[in-house]
Amino acid sequence: MKLALDENLPPALAHAINALLAPSGGQAISIPERCGRGVSDREWIEALQAEGGWAVLTFDRKLRTRPARTTRAGQSGLVVFILAHGWNQAGYWAMAAGVIRWLPHMMDAIAKHQPAVLLVVPYRWTPTPISPFKR
Repeated sequence: MKLALDENLPPALAHAINALLAPSGGQAISIPERCGRGVSDREWIEALQAEGGWAVLTFDRKLRTRPARTTRAGQSGLVVFILAHGWNQAGYWAMAAGVIRWLPHMMDAIAKHQPAVLLVVPYRWTPTPISPFKR
């Protein structure tokens, strides 16, 4: 699994996830550390698309509601995990623990779904599969 965290998530979380994924050959990066702070969605999506095999974790719910962003993400060949409402209210430690708790389910979702899919990660823990976003 290769997971890129957007700039609204702490780079330290990307580093922690990277350490957890490394033994199985996976990796995690912080998009701002990789592509620069304030990089446009188009730029980082194209960069990750060119490398191939990336999934993205983001707070950006506009990917679900704005057609241009949805189309760009959908055509990118990326698996995009959008943190559902509630995550933005969680404190640093609760968010970090929650994301790590969901990580095995994210890995299962990547194996199950074809790239170019938007998936929603619920805030409340339920040991169920992560589902695609439905319009």
